[in-house]
Amino acid sequence: MAIWVMQCTAQSGTGVLAPVQGQGIWERYANWPEKYMLHYTQALFLPTLTPFGLQDSPAVVALKEGMMRPRKPTKAEEVAQRQQKVAFPPQPVDPNAANASRNPWNNQAPRSPNDELRELAASLNAVATVNDRMDRAGYYATQAYKEDLQRYQAAFNHLQDMLEGRAALSIAEARYIVESAYGGLPMDHKAYNAEIDRSAAFIRQWMHENGMDGRNPDAVHLAIQKFMGDSLTLRNGKGIDRSRTAELPTMHVPFKYDYIDCRAVEDPHNHFLTKTLATGTGQCLTLPYVYLVLAEALGVEAHLSFMPQHAFIKYRNSKGVMENYETTVDWHMSDNEYMERMPVMASALANGIYLQPLDKEQTVASIMIDLADCYYREHWVADGAFMEQCIDYAMPWFKNGEGNREGLLLRNLVRASQLDRVLQKQGMDDLGQIAGNPEAERAYRAFRASADRISELGIQDFPEEVYNAMLEKHDARGRLQQAQGMDTKAARSLFVPAPNPAHR
Repeated sequence: MAIWVMQCTAQSGTGVLAPVQGQGIWERYANWPEKYMLHYTQALFLPTLTPFGLQDSPAVVALKEGMMRPRKPTKAEEVAQRQQKVAFPPQPVDPNAANASRNPWNNQAPRSPNDELRELAASLNAVATVNDRMDRAGYYATQAYKEDLQRYQAAFNHLQDMLEGRAALSIAEARYIVESAYGGLPMDHKAYNAEIDRSAAFIRQWMHENGMDGRNPDAVHLAIQKFMGDSLTLRNGKGIDRSRTAELPTMHVPFKYDYIDCRAVEDPHNHFLTKTLATGTGQCLTLPYVYLVLAEALGVEAHLSFMPQHAFIKYRNSKGVMENYETTVDWHMSDNEYMERMPVMASALANGIYLQPLDKEQTVASIMIDLADCYYREHWVADGAFMEQCIDYAMPWFKNGEGNREGLLLRNLVRASQLDRVLQKQGMDDLGQIAGNPEAERAYRAFRASADRISELGIQDFPEEVYNAMLEKHDARGRLQQAQGMDTKAARSLFVPAPNPAHR
């Protein structure tokens, strides 16, 4: 298998791609500082994904595994690394290209051409590693994979029916469809729907007992927020719905943030709505969906909105003003406060990537992209056909067919994998051969166009020092939860008996 390594000469700024034969990732990057190569692989293959969330991608996992087995390159590999087969001269950087904004993240220096070449090399090397492993194992020819692919296809068909009006449009149902395609859920469909119905009934009863008008959207939103972030008690467990045969619980305690494996590295289910409903703990990727399904059950509009590696709720109040509700801390924040805390380019805002209130159709389309991400996390890319099917159908629902960060990043991952597979099929070990091969040239152009468009739209990563500080904070809080004996993964109902009648 051809392994692509890029070398950059500091004097001329010229980036060169050359093939190196080797079995492990370390051999391909032996001339790269360890921290540097890992950073750029993580930059290209972000921890997943949103809405599915923060999990190291297979490419990053493979890279870390390879880095644990270092060896010095052979003489032949050293010679191959020095070959300069394809040169990409650097392009001048327009000093006025940076977007002017009060957002401090816009003051970061633009990526250099060498940075882009490093990302290209990291992309090809990372996908080549995983593609090779999957192919050698014969994974995609197994009966288990073929059966699972049918389940994923059935999930896609159901979401498509929703968006085309052949099935009821439901955020709650869409989430369960996607998570059940991945499998291993902590609750079945009946228990999932029952938990949502019971929560909605509790909120209605609490509003009734506190003199709140259930027909007033502002009051309903306040009640949902109190339900998620405070302890509520009922005086009358019979409820206002007299047709109910079972009494309502008398008390509900608030959801908690789960800092233990908050990136879902150990268990992808930690980023599933079913896990949050089953345990009462979640993160910024699941708690907003709790809000959405409750709002859906109670008949009020609420909108999912994204920031980099983060999601929150938007809703319009009775005065027509759009409010932001941060489900992780039970607090309202302005758009400016979000922009001050997260790396958002003005161009990304202008292109509808962030801070957009998604309508119900767009939310289901986003869930369809989550389906592609679930497939990727479980099965890698394969030939890219299923992931492309999801992404190509879902993306037109967003602004200019581009306003979804996760869809763009997944598409770029598919393009990189497809380029690697074409190079392998054609037996190419020299990128200079691409120009003379129509199939390889098409695959290369598609990949470059996808990568360039991501940059043009203003999508960028957290600065490394900010991202690492954030992860360290979360990890420290996770360790504290473990030290306190909190089992954030165990099934636990947030409906509990009231302490005593006097408190009802």
